[in-house]
Amino acid sequence: MNALTLMLIRSSLFSKAQKRLRFDYVIMVLGIVISVAVVATAINLFEGYEKTLKKILLSSSAHILVYSHYGQTLTPVEVQFAADKILTKQAVKSIEPVYTNTAMVRLENKIRSCLVRAYPHPENSEIWYEQYISEGSGDLSGRTIILGDILAKDLALEAGDTVTLLYPQTDNLTLIGLIPHHMDFTISAVVKTGYYEMDKTLILMSELDAFDFYRIPPQYTHLEINLQDKWINKADRIADEYQSELGDDYKLYSWIDFNGNLFSLIVIEKWLIFLVFSFLILIAALNCISIVSTSILDKKREIAILKAVGVAVRQIKQVVYLRILTICIISIVIGLVLGSFTSWLITQQSFYQLKGDVYFIDQIKMHISVFNYLAVFIVALILIALCIKLPLKYVNRMNIIDVLRGI
Repeated sequence: MNALTLMLIRSSLFSKAQKRLRFDYVIMVLGIVISVAVVATAINLFEGYEKTLKKILLSSSAHILVYSHYGQTLTPVEVQFAADKILTKQAVKSIEPVYTNTAMVRLENKIRSCLVRAYPHPENSEIWYEQYISEGSGDLSGRTIILGDILAKDLALEAGDTVTLLYPQTDNLTLIGLIPHHMDFTISAVVKTGYYEMDKTLILMSELDAFDFYRIPPQYTHLEINLQDKWINKADRIADEYQSELGDDYKLYSWIDFNGNLFSLIVIEKWLIFLVFSFLILIAALNCISIVSTSILDKKREIAILKAVGVAVRQIKQVVYLRILTICIISIVIGLVLGSFTSWLITQQSFYQLKGDVYFIDQIKMHISVFNYLAVFIVALILIALCIKLPLKYVNRMNIIDVLRGI
């Protein structure tokens, strides 16, 4: 298309009076902006939820767990054997033997069940819970414990308070039944991971205090292996490799074995929401059909004259198509920006928060993904481009003589 032909088409179809967007154009733009913003907001919040939950789980739980194949606890000798085999691996960041058991927290007339996790080296600055301490210090020496944030709030406890832990001993049977063993501990810190179930039941203590409280010799329920960041998503494959090296006396599980289905479900839900909300974009795109049809009808006389003087139909359609498509592309970009801003506003509000007992976490977070935005942009562009192209076929069927006669 040469410059003269392009100038002729533009001057004929788009006069100065048409430079300002008509009301139907405004409705079209608003429809695209709002629909794209809704889709972008939903995707950002779902992506933020997935990233936040995954970050909390992977930073507060081990990437690979090593258990005894026979369902027993691991002796210090077995722990040392497994640690010597695994610790030298390139993918391994750290390895810790852990003893876990249940207990009850008693404060006056309140009793709550909890899960105790005991570590052998609480003074190590690399211990995972250091980053989640909301008050107090992480020191676990001398009969001190660390409580989960929700458990502490439920019992109205804070760092420095003293609580009693109870554990029923089967060898302490009396005429009135089992008398639980009890021991007083001082709360050294409170941790807030953001993971509801953990913050509701978690108690951390040193391994020496755990062996003393449960009246058992040194032993461990499992080993916790944390991987380097680049290997975390390959934990299931790495667990299989380590399984073959440790032999049949050990059983290894990766975080994918425990939580892989959960994250797969979240991803499926995210794209289902994207699919459903894409119908909003389709509805907005359908408005483009009426816009183009109206524009052609309003300018049918000018189009007929252009065809009569020898301007190709393809050129006329191309100019109309690109003009409306450009407006729609700008509208899509504005919708993505508005969706980002709306997502940020939702994360800043305090009127509504997630229910931790339902959604695992109580935080509303957002995450902007280039891939997600590209998917929204491409889907919106395809839908709009198709809707713009459909009514342009009328230009081919337009009879020049009838139009010029006013029929």
